[in-house]
Amino acid sequence: MTIWNCNGSLRTDVGYFEDTLKNTDIGMYTETHQCMASKLPEVQGYRWESICRPQPRTRGSTRGSGGVAMLYKEELHGRVHVVHKDVDARYMWIRIKRGDLRELYIAICYFPPAYSRFAPLGESPYLPLYDDIIRFATMGDIILLGDFNARTKDEQTTIFNTNEAVYGEVMAEEVGLKRKAQDMSAITEYGKHFLALGSAHGFVIYNGLTQWPGSDALTCWNPKGGASTVDYLMGSPSLIPEIKVFTISGRPIGLAADHAYLRFEVKDGCTKDVYAKESGLAKYLFTRETMDVYSCGVYNGMLDLDPFAPLEELTQGLSKSLHKAATNAFPHTTANPPKLGRVIQNSWYDEECRDTRRCLQRDVTRGIYTHNQARATFQRLVRKKKRLHLAKFEDQLYRLFLGRESKRAWKMFNERQPTTQLTSPQVWHEYAKVLYDIPGQPPLPHPHGSRPHESTFFTPQNIRNAIGKLQFGKA
Repeated sequence: MTIWNCNGSLRTDVGYFEDTLKNTDIGMYTETHQCMASKLPEVQGYRWESICRPQPRTRGSTRGSGGVAMLYKEELHGRVHVVHKDVDARYMWIRIKRGDLRELYIAICYFPPAYSRFAPLGESPYLPLYDDIIRFATMGDIILLGDFNARTKDEQTTIFNTNEAVYGEVMAEEVGLKRKAQDMSAITEYGKHFLALGSAHGFVIYNGLTQWPGSDALTCWNPKGGASTVDYLMGSPSLIPEIKVFTISGRPIGLAADHAYLRFEVKDGCTKDVYAKESGLAKYLFTRETMDVYSCGVYNGMLDLDPFAPLEELTQGLSKSLHKAATNAFPHTTANPPKLGRVIQNSWYDEECRDTRRCLQRDVTRGIYTHNQARATFQRLVRKKKRLHLAKFEDQLYRLFLGRESKRAWKMFNERQPTTQLTSPQVWHEYAKVLYDIPGQPPLPHPHGSRPHESTFFTPQNIRNAIGKLQFGKA
């Protein structure tokens, strides 16, 4: 699992976002800047759960304040559930079933800093968590994680000896829970509240414990050159043996990212049979011409299966038969499974960006570049890619909607003045043929054709925007 304060950069810092998903079953994100008018980026093989404030930062904007989200593999759909969402979008509780082990309840938190207009006045910002912790502690183990905007130096929560009749305070070093920290600045007011939260429920801060070397690293860097630790993992001491790995990444190289991500592994009690990894499946469009070929291929594949084989072997054999039959039915279609964890919206972020970012991270580690030099180099490349992508997009939109070839199609559209939805096939198909009859555009597939449907560069929203520009003369 990973937890990362993305600072609203899920779409801009694509490479760092993809890094948080490598070898990760569940990714958790804070300060997503999501609002009701915006969506989180689609990731192949994963599902989103999120909570955000309904109002954007400014009127007409699609950027919100705060917000938390969780991204988990589709195969975990039956094991991961959201059990509670804060009305002010400060935290979200999730439950993870772990087979024979106790269920795990995780609070993904983002609490705004003390100077924010969303911060409470004169009281602990973590008070809403108290009742939730008492309720969920009776059902399973608890972990609190995220950005708490609290600086705690190397202080540990107050630990009590629960084996005695009268509880007595125990020194952290006596029980192996002494912390180390690279952030040795003074404890802030939020830091005191955070330590009080852990002490009240018998929790300890996992950052900086000797069990996990490197977990004492800094987690946040500001533009003025300062750095701090404000992202934490906190939970019960009894859960420490079940956490196999806990690491903190280095300073990110990107556009808006200013927090490191925290990666940890928790022991799982499910067997391999219950938790089998699934691969992505290619999708095909069936037509009357290809259905017979496909059905014949499936039938022949089923004849080769041993009916007395184990269930897992039968499942794998059936999957191979289906793929082989589909490939024979569509010989010109490559049935490649999607790359798990790949963000598909940002087409400008290509392999050159990924390779450049990896090289810059290596050179920063070797001391060849400073972090600011590497970040400036990467920003120049991203700006160049975005300009080229936007120029290509605008050129294709112009040739599609405003070029000479489109006059006949727009004349047909204006004469009809459809009352049904613009993107419905009944309205669009007649003049779409003319709009697509432009060099460089893919041919428009016929609804009853014998070949698979091809995706087009334009979405319905692009079309609506272009028509809006035509109507108001801003094209």
